[in-house]
Amino acid sequence: KQVVGQLLQDKENLSKFIEEGGADLLSEAIRWLSSLEDKKLVIEKLKKLEPDDMGKLNSMISLNSLNNILETWKQNKNNHSEEFWQKLFKSNAWILAQVFSQPMFIFKDKAYVGGKSFDNQGGQLVDFIYKNNLTENAALIEIKTPATRLLSSQYRDNVYSVSGDLSGSINQILSYKEDLQINIDNLNRGSKQKLRPFDPKCILIIGSFEMEKLNAVQHKSFEIFRSNLKSLEILTFDELFGKIELSIQLLQA
Repeated sequence: KQVVGQLLQDKENLSKFIEEGGADLLSEAIRWLSSLEDKKLVIEKLKKLEPDDMGKLNSMISLNSLNNILETWKQNKNNHSEEFWQKLFKSNAWILAQVFSQPMFIFKDKAYVGGKSFDNQGGQLVDFIYKNNLTENAALIEIKTPATRLLSSQYRDNVYSVSGDLSGSINQILSYKEDLQINIDNLNRGSKQKLRPFDPKCILIIGSFEMEKLNAVQHKSFEIFRSNLKSLEILTFDELFGKIELSIQLLQA
């Protein structure tokens, strides 16, 4: 306690300590505190911190997490693996949660929503089901990749068609929605956590404006198309991670 107290009192030595790797010790200390079984003791000590100090600490931790995720995005913009993105979003559920205006959490990933035939074939598995814990309503999220094409060829002057992958993905998630609503009684039976899917929202994460390099006419075609979809929202990967970049800018302001 005496050694740490002396270190904290001398700002010059404290800065030198952090520059030479002392911040790693801080990380280890935080991991150790979070692993303690008696968390009440830790919470009681943290309550003694000034609200402003606690706010700054939370901001630094949040900023670090956001920067790490943003760096992952920058290094994997060309990653064609759906499995990679599904694992990333599963381990960082808050990334997808930010697209909702209501408080939502992951209810189930790779969730069976029905659709099997009499010979037990053709089961439908949606990437993520999010749940509103207050209303028990559901939202379905389907993940593709940043490399998935949004548009195909020019249909007429100043009009472009959407890609086969995009139209197929839309039909896929809408089929999941229908199966979930039809089979909800059977799916809820025997489950401790219930869902009540009232016209559940569907979100499709697909493609990237940056990678596809759409011109003004193509942007217009895409925006007209997606803005007229009912109960389905299309979000590109660069739009999703752009929200994170905006959060970083706000925290750094």
